[in-house]
Amino acid sequence: MDFEVYCDESGLEALSNKKAHSYIAIGSLWLPAESREDLKTSIAAIKQKHNVKGELKWNKISPAYFDLYYEIINYFFETPYLRYRVIVIESEKADTLTFHNGM
Repeated sequence: MDFEVYCDESGLEALSNKKAHSYIAIGSLWLPAESREDLKTSIAAIKQKHNVKGELKWNKISPAYFDLYYEIINYFFETPYLRYRVIVIESEKADTLTFHNGM
């Protein structure tokens, strides 16, 4: 079975500025390749139901869009073919000098 993996990160500024964020996260969404269109159609239907266009931004959730995000989250947990993995690192413990030559 072929899988598609979509990755994203959050809080990487904390690698160079420990006060920027308390945590750094690197996450991925795994799904069978043949399920991509089903996922896209389902997300589009939820967005259309809530009259939302464009990309969803998780750092700008307002009470007006609570139901939209709640439905999206439930969809991800209720869809058996989706797999989500994340690595969360305390920014204070990320030592780029030792492990990445300060980069």
